[in-house]
Amino acid sequence: MDNREIEKKYEAHKMNYEKVWNLEVPFPEKLSLFKAPDRSNGNKNKLLAFISTDCAECVSKMEAWKNFLGEQKIDNTEYAFVALGKPTAYFSEYIKSNQLPFAIYIDTTGGYLYRNNISGYYQTALLLNASRKVVMVGDPEKDPNILELYQYAASEK
Repeated sequence: MDNREIEKKYEAHKMNYEKVWNLEVPFPEKLSLFKAPDRSNGNKNKLLAFISTDCAECVSKMEAWKNFLGEQKIDNTEYAFVALGKPTAYFSEYIKSNQLPFAIYIDTTGGYLYRNNISGYYQTALLLNASRKVVMVGDPEKDPNILELYQYAASEK
């Protein structure tokens, strides 16, 4: 697909998320860091995915992301999860026993989502540019079309 077609798809996708698009969202460094990233490479883009600590299916989603990141890359992007809720025994053990290549921050109150006006997006992922503004919404791990738009946004925005 040529760049014009991708740009059209990107602009159409953006229309579905006008409320959050270009919203400034600080990276969650002020939350408790539960697991440090393998390495911070200073990438300009940050992809944030959200899960619940008390949902086994949500926690296992991190394994899907690990596999996805082993196969796909979004240029110039660092990945992090924000885990909502208090860490359960299952959650804690899962993190300890799996080598996950991304940072995991804990938000025990859900305040990060509400303070940043992104509470409606807790079941998806957001791509933040260097200015920490939302430039993409959706789950690239589940949908190759969304992945293509993430790759475009990461390289162009």
